[in-house]
Amino acid sequence: MLDLLRRWWIQKYKLPSNHECFLDSSPIELLTEFWEDFFYDSPIEAYRQPDGTVKFEDTGDPLVDKWEKELADGKIPDYMEAFTPEQLERLQSLRTRGKTKFGRSVGTMRDVMDSVSADAVRHGLIDPSIKPYYPLRFKDDDEPSK
Repeated sequence: MLDLLRRWWIQKYKLPSNHECFLDSSPIELLTEFWEDFFYDSPIEAYRQPDGTVKFEDTGDPLVDKWEKELADGKIPDYMEAFTPEQLERLQSLRTRGKTKFGRSVGTMRDVMDSVSADAVRHGLIDPSIKPYYPLRFKDDDEPSK
């Protein structure tokens, strides 16, 4: 997943993945922007059903139908109304803590890359004398490590 985001970001901004703007972004921010771009470029995909057909109304879900009507009327739906107060509280808690299910802090892409790099050094995949480690250069890469 990280490689997909990295490649998308490089292609979109024409900048390397060791750029401050990439490293200081969180994975959630990048994923959000990625999907915004995807649906902006292919808006019909937002309406594609599991069977491959596209359906704009009578989805069978009253809330989705309400949102579809609001979108058709040029309004921006309140998608948060789909969540219970408990789910909203949990989402806010996860945002505030910035924790993954493994208990590690998510933070920015710099934090993620530092964590991945530290794991790679610990497992002997990266020469620890190279800092910073991005873009990651593994010992078996064709390019020189330095």
